[in-house]
Amino acid sequence: STEEHLRLILGQVLFDEHSLHKKVGALSGGEAARLVFASLMLKEHNVLILDEPSNHLDMESTEALIEALQEYKGTLLMVSHNRYFISEIANRIVELQEEKVIDFTGGYTEFVEQHERDYLDRSQRQSRAKKNHIDLIRERNRQKREIERIEREITLVEKQLYEIHETLAASGFYDKTPKNELQKILSEQDNLEKLREELYKKWEENDFVSQ
Repeated sequence: STEEHLRLILGQVLFDEHSLHKKVGALSGGEAARLVFASLMLKEHNVLILDEPSNHLDMESTEALIEALQEYKGTLLMVSHNRYFISEIANRIVELQEEKVIDFTGGYTEFVEQHERDYLDRSQRQSRAKKNHIDLIRERNRQKREIERIEREITLVEKQLYEIHETLAASGFYDKTPKNELQKILSEQDNLEKLREELYKKWEENDFVSQ
């Protein structure tokens, strides 16, 4: 590039004559960001991916960046929480939901009007965050109640098994007890042991989720 072209590019990102002689290490955060954009403009990429490009930029710098990106001929993919910045540049909105992607052709204002979802409205973001927090608390409380219910069932089953073991261990029990009654008690013991195993498995699953 010629010196004239370089000065033109730097001028577009608000570097005046005095700034041209600064060392890179002496630049402020905003100046350093503008220098990066100047470098990108010189390389003439046909695709730019920008993450919060207006961060650290004052209003004047943001306006200069908007003008430069509006003239950019390639594809621009960006993420930003700056409503004004997006509204001035974006002509296509990609909304990432949990199970699907909505590809909307149009600006951000049109997207909000059509879908009635404004991701850049702070009050709505706070409301969604509050709702998610409340839902999380409710789910944890539900899991806690479920764990407590399972623990009560385990205690009851353990008690019943203890009573059966005491009965079976009684002196002369097998000699005095009819075969059909003994089979009934042993069957009940087997069912209780299976139930206890299932309850412990449920308890472990709920306890793992709640952590």
